[in-house]
This record gives sequence, C-alpha cells and structure tokens, in this order.
Amino acid sequence: MKRERFSVEQIVTIVKQAEMGMAVAELIRRVGISEQTFYRWNVPRQRKWDSLRPEVKLHI
Repeated sequence: MKRERFSVEQIVTIVKQAEMGMAVAELIRRVGISEQTFYRWNVPRQRKWDSLRPEVKLHI
C-alpha cells in the first residue's frame, strides 16, 4: 500500500494558510506539491478532514 506523504493535520494546516491569504504559488512551492494536488485537497465536498475543522461546520 502506498504511504501518504502528508498527514491529515498537515493538509489542514496547508489549506488554512491559503485561506488566510498566503499566495498559493508560494505555498505549493514551499511545501513541494503541485497546484493540482493543492486544489484536490481544497475541494469542499471531498474534504475527508472537515471533522477536524469546526469553523467549517458553522457555515453549513
């Protein structure tokens, strides 16, 4: 089985940094991921880690 490179907590942190206003191009370059991977993580309907983000539930 393939091992995931980033933990759920790390993904949440990366997405949150982008939501707080950090430039996506700079963020993905620093983290070492592709833009496609970042946007795949950031699709709201597919976030398996939303349970870790209580502020998202407030907007539902």
